[in-house]
Amino acid sequence: MELLIIFKHALMITVFVFVMMYAQGLIPFSVLFTASFVQDGHGMLLLLSYSIKDSLLTKIFNLVFGLAVGGALYALGL
Repeated sequence: MELLIIFKHALMITVFVFVMMYAQGLIPFSVLFTASFVQDGHGMLLLLSYSIKDSLLTKIFNLVFGLAVGGALYALGL
């Protein structure tokens, strides 16, 4: 249970860093979107305990979809 709390806090800190970088104009919105979409948080741990294959497929889908949409947003200048 303590491991879940550590992962949750690490995710919150990471999202906070990306939001602050976006607010200061250091990164475009497309990077903020991609980082937020790809990070699934501690919900993935529940799926991982059920099936490693399904959790890896979900993570790969999130990564590919996040990069595709983030790349399209970056190409549009967002």
